[in-house]
Amino acid sequence: MHDPELHEDLRDLDSGPYPQWFTEALAVPRRERSTIVDGCDIHFFEWGAPDEGKPRRPGVVMTHGMMAHARCWAFIAPRLAQHYYVVAFDLSGMGDSGHRSGGYTLEQRAAEAVGVAEACGMYTDDARPALVCHSYGGTVGLASAELYPDRFAALIACDMSMSRPGNRSESFQERVRNRPAPRPHRIHPTREAILARFRLAPDQPCANTYLFDYLANHSIREADGGYCWKFDPGIFAMDGQRDTTWWDSIAGRFAGLSLPRGLIYGMNSELVNADATDYVCALTEDFIPVRGIADAWHHLMLDQPLHLTQAIRDTLSDLSVGTPITG
Repeated sequence: MHDPELHEDLRDLDSGPYPQWFTEALAVPRRERSTIVDGCDIHFFEWGAPDEGKPRRPGVVMTHGMMAHARCWAFIAPRLAQHYYVVAFDLSGMGDSGHRSGGYTLEQRAAEAVGVAEACGMYTDDARPALVCHSYGGTVGLASAELYPDRFAALIACDMSMSRPGNRSESFQERVRNRPAPRPHRIHPTREAILARFRLAPDQPCANTYLFDYLANHSIREADGGYCWKFDPGIFAMDGQRDTTWWDSIAGRFAGLSLPRGLIYGMNSELVNADATDYVCALTEDFIPVRGIADAWHHLMLDQPLHLTQAIRDTLSDLSVGTPITG
């Protein structure tokens, strides 16, 4: 029997007890809302009211990776909310946001980032939010910064896939060429059956099973006859991203942005490494703070959540978004 006092996000999980920092993070008050962007309902969470602090708290908009959802930030964002006004949203076609019938583009996703910030009142005469983005969400942040350079104060990309041109592994190139074509979800008869199928992409170890289970349990929904994944299979029909040259362009585009930016990556990640970040920094005279997190793979928030939180705090400070924070 589940503890009636347990946070609602944990009531379907069986991997407790949980570390104190985790339950304390989930206990931080949050608001859950949605807004319409380009005809699609975009779901988001908010932590830390903008006017609770004096001066006004800097805004931070967080985006997640492919097939994931905003709750991958649900135990990171609360630990930032004492000093920032933080919003994490579900990209269209993922999490609890609506699905688009005509497909998905990065231009639409960039508009979603702006639309969520607008819905939260993050734009004032003297304030713009920063973007903190993971994985595929990093390319959303990149597109947002390119299309709306005056709408964001900074961009922090967390393990966004990048490399020197032509320096991708054969396994990565194979995955790009063989991205699955959109097809209807299979219906699994029980919750246990679908959760047994949950995998991280790219595959990696995950010592923090309670975080893995948390992410998995919020990646599924009830359907006629059982359970299926929340994400829309149509997200795989992405424009231009079956071409490895598109992926080769990311590092140069990131280096060429006009706004302050930083990089955080897992030192065991197969999608970005020190050579890639050195290449980015060599392309510009701008200061780009880079932080590698030890004992972390691609899914930084699952591997080293507390170190990732501090790395985000430190990088926001480096980019003059708020003030230095420790602890």
